[in-house]
Amino acid sequence: MSNRYISTTFWDDEWVQDLDSDGKVLYLYLLTCQSANIAGVYKLSVRRMSFDTAVSEDKVRDLLGRFEEAGKVYRFREYVILKNWLKYQNSRNARVRTGIERILKDLPAEIFDFCMTNGLLIYDQYMGDTPDSDTKHMSDTPDADKEGIGHGENDEKGISVLSDSDLDFNLDLDLDLKKEILSDSEESSAPVDCQFFVDEFNEICTSLPHVQKVTDKRRKAIKAMLGEFPEPTIIEALHKTQESDFLSGRDGNWTGCSFDWLFVKGNMLKVLEGNYDNKRRKTRQDSPAQRPTQHFGSSDVWSQAGKDGGL
Repeated sequence: MSNRYISTTFWDDEWVQDLDSDGKVLYLYLLTCQSANIAGVYKLSVRRMSFDTAVSEDKVRDLLGRFEEAGKVYRFREYVILKNWLKYQNSRNARVRTGIERILKDLPAEIFDFCMTNGLLIYDQYMGDTPDSDTKHMSDTPDADKEGIGHGENDEKGISVLSDSDLDFNLDLDLDLKKEILSDSEESSAPVDCQFFVDEFNEICTSLPHVQKVTDKRRKAIKAMLGEFPEPTIIEALHKTQESDFLSGRDGNWTGCSFDWLFVKGNMLKVLEGNYDNKRRKTRQDSPAQRPTQHFGSSDVWSQAGKDGGL
């Protein structure tokens, strides 16, 4: 699992001190949970927040509203957005910058647009002038003198800036660049909430047969999937399955999709790679010559990193 570091000064923050016990637990959880990544934008359901923190779902929703009013944490669709999270990452590390860029590029357009439109994050808008223009990515050598970026100190809100080696380790896990090797004893002792995935399947994939029981075969399948994909990726596959007219059976061409079919490595991989995405007719507006290309600006993302407070 990834390592997250929180400074002890976290507890000295006046806003944190004013939270009740459930608020403190939930806020700390959102900063350190398994789904959190180095970009500060990740998918996580209220149900999972409630399960992990033992805070009721109604209380979780109420607290998320308070966090948003305070300008700390925002939620749109199923995504959690930690405001100005990039400020607390070490941008001097080229692999960290590449990892953040990859996460942002993989976000659904509506999520990224929501963040940009509402000014929730310190990312500058990225959009190409013409399809033929060169894509300008974030520089591999950021300005180390910019305030608040990568100086290895604790900020006033109690979020510790990690060392290059720590962030490298987190990045490897976040981007699946390598697999964590566990011994048989460690793997067998790691708890897996199989019922959570069944509940998520039943809630999301409403067009497919309802799962009634978590069998031993299904437990093994879920654990096997977690060895291949992180939890948010599996949840993403559930959404893509429901959105697919073919897999959901809405187009009438196939009705064989089910929980057991989806929780097979090869099948889930094909779903994630878009093999079953709905196809739409091309229009003149969709032609390559006219379709705009989205990309990141140069180092503007990092030039803004120290300007705004966040957490």
